[in-house]
Amino acid sequence: MINLQHGIVYQGKNWKKEFELEYWTSKEKDRIQANEKIKGFITEVFEEVARDGIDKTITKENLKRIYDKHCTNVTKM
Repeated sequence: MINLQHGIVYQGKNWKKEFELEYWTSKEKDRIQANEKIKGFITEVFEEVARDGIDKTITKENLKRIYDKHCTNVTKM
């Protein structure tokens, strides 16, 4: 989530929780070479940050849930 940190530092007091999702979808997502599963993971994390904020999104359990959803074949019932 290094991009998240850069956005907060760069934007300073003007930072808003939607900034990373807007930047990711408009400038980065199609430009970078990455596996589509990783792009899906990053997109969902930024969507959750935009909706729920950093504290609710960036937790070990939540990031593992999103990672498993996009990057593994693990399904939990």
